[in-house]
Amino acid sequence: MFRVAKVVDNNDENETGKIKIRVYPELIDVDEDFLPWASYYSNSINGTSEDSGEHTFPEIDSWVRVFIEDYPVFQRVRIISNDYVEGLYIYKKAEGLTEITELDEQTYPQPIFKFYKDETIQFHNTDTGESGTLYGDGSYQIKDKNGNFFSYSIKEHKFYNDNGYIKLTNDGKIELNNNKDFAVKFNPLDSGLQAYASVIDGYLGSLCSALGIPYISPPLDISQSKDENVLLGDLFTPPL
Repeated sequence: MFRVAKVVDNNDENETGKIKIRVYPELIDVDEDFLPWASYYSNSINGTSEDSGEHTFPEIDSWVRVFIEDYPVFQRVRIISNDYVEGLYIYKKAEGLTEITELDEQTYPQPIFKFYKDETIQFHNTDTGESGTLYGDGSYQIKDKNGNFFSYSIKEHKFYNDNGYIKLTNDGKIELNNNKDFAVKFNPLDSGLQAYASVIDGYLGSLCSALGIPYISPPLDISQSKDENVLLGDLFTPPL
């Protein structure tokens, strides 16, 4: 017999994935202590083996569809679906992905996604190849249809391995391995040095003229110090 049931407990003390359920309408008034624990036929539509599988569970107060093998005893109850109960389909939750400007418009039935109670969305669009995670606070990590990767955080963002790190701080600074020194922008430095050299040339030219000797201004060229592979700019405004 098939029924709709409401999850009342998902903390299975044996850690086998069972959930305690209230089956409607038969168990609507039964004390929670006497409600049955339901197990999965399979917890993945992709199957389960020693080498692959997944651990998911329905949250408390969510709805599931179950099959009762020994009705009306309710001792052998199996979960047959934890993703759709009539009237509770969640596709509209994918509207949250419009916050990510790097994504194309998502058109039903795309994308495939999972929505969590903290408003996190894990998604994949099999038509465009777009995929990623949008977190409840607005941060995200995605791959767009062209193979570009984007990672945005509303707070500190850190990338690192055993050899060093890059950190984007909350106040707009960028740290490379430490915060003990400062980077220098080439253009302002070059302009400042050229202005300083011009003043020095003026003094030296006047001095040499008074002494009656020629003065040849030496070139000030720091162009070889420019690294065009590292580009610096002003405080960045995210595309939101």
